[in-house]
Amino acid sequence: VGISVGLVQGFLPRMLLPKWGAQRSILIGLCCSMLALVCFGLAYESWMMYAVMVIYALGGISNPAIMSIMSSQV
Repeated sequence: VGISVGLVQGFLPRMLLPKWGAQRSILIGLCCSMLALVCFGLAYESWMMYAVMVIYALGGISNPAIMSIMSSQV
């Protein structure tokens, strides 16, 4: 999980932040995280955890957007 979230945070924000903007990236990232956490709770097979991990990793796009808003406010 850590490696997949790290890859998303390292590569996707460069492409998606200029297109979507920080606010939309935060909203999409938090929605992906919320959906993934619900799916983690509902998973009853081990393969489901691996499938949900992709959605959870996409939630990592919100962290760089949050940091960019915080740094611009400071």
